[in-house]
Amino acid sequence: TLPADRLLVLLAQSVLEKEPGALILNDAKCSSIVADQVKALGGKIQMGRTGHSPMKRLLRSSGAQLAGE
Repeated sequence: TLPADRLLVLLAQSVLEKEPGALILNDAKCSSIVADQVKALGGKIQMGRTGHSPMKRLLRSSGAQLAGE
């Protein structure tokens, strides 16, 4: 089983290969590895509120390429 935060890192890596500097959203439940890896891959990270609806709103308003919680 792959933890969700590790899966988010893999998805972020794929997005950042296609769109360098893209904004990736995560929530407070994700471990710091998400932010560390996104930054190391040249992306921007922003933390959003936990929950489908708040994350979806932030995804739309921020123009982020990926969001995970």
